[in-house]
Amino acid sequence: MNFYNKFLLLLKSLILGILLVCFLIFNGIFEKMTIVIIVLIIVNIIKTFKLNIQYIIRLILGLIVGYVIFSIIIYFHVVKYNEYFLNIGNEFLNEKNCGVLIVSDGEASIFDSYLILKCCYKESNFLELIVAPFKVFKYKLAYEKLGKSDYINLIENLKEKLQNRLGEGYDIYISYLNVKPYFEKEICRLSEKYDKLIVVPLYLTENKELKEIKEVLKNYSDDSIFIKIIPSFWESEKLNRQIAKKILSNIGEDEKKLVGIVIVNSDKYSNKNQIIIFINKLIKNLKKEGFDSNKIVYTDLNKDIDLLLQAISNIREKGISEIIVVSISDITDKILVQSNVKQLIKKISKREGIRIIYLNGWGIGENLLNELEYKIRLLNLQD
Repeated sequence: MNFYNKFLLLLKSLILGILLVCFLIFNGIFEKMTIVIIVLIIVNIIKTFKLNIQYIIRLILGLIVGYVIFSIIIYFHVVKYNEYFLNIGNEFLNEKNCGVLIVSDGEASIFDSYLILKCCYKESNFLELIVAPFKVFKYKLAYEKLGKSDYINLIENLKEKLQNRLGEGYDIYISYLNVKPYFEKEICRLSEKYDKLIVVPLYLTENKELKEIKEVLKNYSDDSIFIKIIPSFWESEKLNRQIAKKILSNIGEDEKKLVGIVIVNSDKYSNKNQIIIFINKLIKNLKKEGFDSNKIVYTDLNKDIDLLLQAISNIREKGISEIIVVSISDITDKILVQSNVKQLIKKISKREGIRIIYLNGWGIGENLLNELEYKIRLLNLQD
């Protein structure tokens, strides 16, 4: 193989590596164009393919180098773009009122590769940079299967219901860690307009995200503004009862002893001790309602989806007629978790011939609203 052919092979494999990244992170017309170009390059490579070690090494090396280089370019583009990314927030209402800022993870309603990459790069390590395109691809498949995420719609619904309960004297705003309007910019914006702010993080335990929120709030710990934060919900009896009621509403009164319940946690950074305390209370509440505690199990989803399969298989052996999989990590599960769980449930239901119900989060109930209203009013009374 002469120098020109070697260079041409290396160039084609480099381009193929770049196009692989494009295929993983983009959708729509650009994705289709990428597929066409990839196919054309592969066909061209096959025509000149030679079965020798040097040829294969050059091909693989070019593919890897192209993938890595373009992944690094994407990383710096996302990081740099983020520096100039403007926040979009709501207009100020009555600045004499008490400002209430709801904060949660958030998730784009439709597939957005930029926002997903931005979340992936929070880990700030080279390995995460390299595997990020494959994580984006998993999200792309999830959005294609489920259509859209209802996360933001649910939070907006919560805001509306909470505003109706609190009434005059309170202005409620929404912020997120992963999508606009961003929490850091919203707290900065609101702190300049309100004398009193109450931050409402929607987290079950003192997880990584809640710690980040508290770190941000330390920058506003002076006498010029009153800022209070409500605690996480791991000690909340009201939220615990809400989840129990949600389970009850999906079965008949005479089916309690025949139902198996799998409690799942998909929060990778949750406080394990607090999660266990919350789950033990939930099991006690379910036992009071007439459920068999021996048919209730708990598993983590943040490590491996197969753990759910194992949990369902274990509980299946206890003579049950149906299974309820209930997620307790968030107000609703992220779209990737939902996609994985629904796919697994569909597979098991078809194979085992058993009905499996999936409850993907706390949802919005009277108990949660009562809890939030009480805590907000209580903090507002403090000086």
